[in-house]
Amino acid sequence: MTFGSRLKELRGKVSRKDFAELVGSHENTLGNYERNARTPDISFVSNVCNTTGVSLDWLIRGKGPMRLDEAVEPPQPEQDGPCARCEKLEADNRELVRDNRELVNDNRELVKENRKLMRENGDLRVELERIKARAAPDGDKDEERLRVG
Repeated sequence: MTFGSRLKELRGKVSRKDFAELVGSHENTLGNYERNARTPDISFVSNVCNTTGVSLDWLIRGKGPMRLDEAVEPPQPEQDGPCARCEKLEADNRELVRDNRELVNDNRELVKENRKLMRENGDLRVELERIKARAAPDGDKDEERLRVG
């Protein structure tokens, strides 16, 4: 929203001529400001704010309440404690933390079991090689004999 559109909003249904008189300006000058064809000087802006009670910050920058007496107070919570949504989110979060801890413990157990199985697998491979070596003392000929026989 531009300065001109805020000025026009401030004027409302009051005629341009009457509003210009009220703020100490000429009707054509006010029209130029409303169309953003000209930029007003500080004395005009000051007269508008003092005469109408409009907020300078709103008129110049479009920030805050339009009128000084419309100052907005921060919203107050309706209850003293946390809101119901916050309590539900906290409960959900606690449940997720518990689940996560259980998964971490399960994962640790699986890692231990995997290590044990890997050791056993290695031991079995070594044993298999010993059995092969005892069964085939002459090398490939004995190995072929075992396959055929």
